[in-house]
Amino acid sequence: MRLFEFAALALVSGACAFKVTEHDKLAALGLANVGIDVAKNGYPNPGQCTLKNVAANFLSWHRYYIYAYEQLLRNECGYKGYLPYYNWAWWHEDPASSPLFDGSDTSISDAGAYIPGRNYTCIPSEAQGCPIKLPPGSGGGCVSGPLANWTMSLGPIDSKVKDLKPNPQADGLGYNPRCLSRDVNKHSAYESRDEVITELIKNSKDILTFQNRMQGDYPNKYMGVHTAGHYTIGGDAGSDFFNSPSDPAFYFHHAQIDRTWWIWQNQDLKNRRNAIDGTITFLNSPPSRNGTLNDTLTLGPMLQDTFENITIKDAMSTLGGPFCYIYV
Repeated sequence: MRLFEFAALALVSGACAFKVTEHDKLAALGLANVGIDVAKNGYPNPGQCTLKNVAANFLSWHRYYIYAYEQLLRNECGYKGYLPYYNWAWWHEDPASSPLFDGSDTSISDAGAYIPGRNYTCIPSEAQGCPIKLPPGSGGGCVSGPLANWTMSLGPIDSKVKDLKPNPQADGLGYNPRCLSRDVNKHSAYESRDEVITELIKNSKDILTFQNRMQGDYPNKYMGVHTAGHYTIGGDAGSDFFNSPSDPAFYFHHAQIDRTWWIWQNQDLKNRRNAIDGTITFLNSPPSRNGTLNDTLTLGPMLQDTFENITIKDAMSTLGGPFCYIYV
């Protein structure tokens, strides 16, 4: 494809699905920049990944994790497609009506059965003074639709849902079967609208700023799109960051996280492709050393025979390492 066709393809894809927002336009511009970069510098993995065989697929470990999930869907479940991203901006006014959460046969079930009389949720916690008081969403109970019989087994670990059956193990990893619940929340979804995504991409001049803004600034009542996306899903898993992959909605949300990072990188590939900052623990808790591009990313012992360890540098480009995808 010629360079202008990359941008056109991205714009048309967005327009067909819903509408072209400002951050979608930045995605198209970024995609054109990828084409220019490839023309000047070649491919990170020549012979393995080119813009002729690239696929729409998906901050570094999650990029690898999402990729592994898609590969398992294909290789073990017979799935023939790619993992879509959930564009927060398109449905921020009413996420429960989105094709993902509308309960239709092609959805991943609905917003959860409505449970009245619930109070606000403290973000990040009551212990930290409850700087953000999130009103309850439209559900709260078990989902209906295609995943009505889905059984969650792990957790709760750090769920914001009250009165859950406790896990038999102290670490929350024991067998604890229960329904999949959600509390799809338009108040949280509003914090990931197009203006917020666009501001994040345009005003984050370095990766540390980008990461911190994405995660949120709770004392100043700024949720950040990562937190907002999780609480848009809500429920037992959605509000439990450690157990959130128990809800398939996690993967659609994190594909959009990856896409947003990808858009940010593509605005200035020379300076951002391998940009890294921060420590090797989440929010530096507990305090730890700074990460490097040579640090190892692993998916753990359960998957070590299927997915080899890679480095952070391997995961910095969606056209490098084990990857071969772009977003359109």
